[in-house]
Amino acid sequence: MAGVIDGKAIPTGKLQRFGYITMTSKQDNMLCSSGSSLKSHEFHYWDSTSCGDGFHAEKSDGRSWDCCHTSGTLYAGFPHIYFYSDTSAAENFVEKCISYGEKNGHDKQDNSVG
Repeated sequence: MAGVIDGKAIPTGKLQRFGYITMTSKQDNMLCSSGSSLKSHEFHYWDSTSCGDGFHAEKSDGRSWDCCHTSGTLYAGFPHIYFYSDTSAAENFVEKCISYGEKNGHDKQDNSVG
């Protein structure tokens, strides 16, 4: 949709990879370090020709797949992260946002009214 990821989104007409998963990071990224696990879930009627390989997802029944595009400034994928399972992922996200803003000249916020 924004041209950031090389791939196509495809409507499937039925739920894809529905349910709870544990995602294990395959590389350091903006949310966590390589080897860290995050609880997540998926529920969507779309698929992609490029789902990413930054995490490895696994369901409790043993099914698994690679997912998500990740980097130091990107998390893009179908899984919805349950941040309460590891609040450090949310903290890392906020820290990356602040760092990015400071690096790009947005380090001061004017909250005054009128």
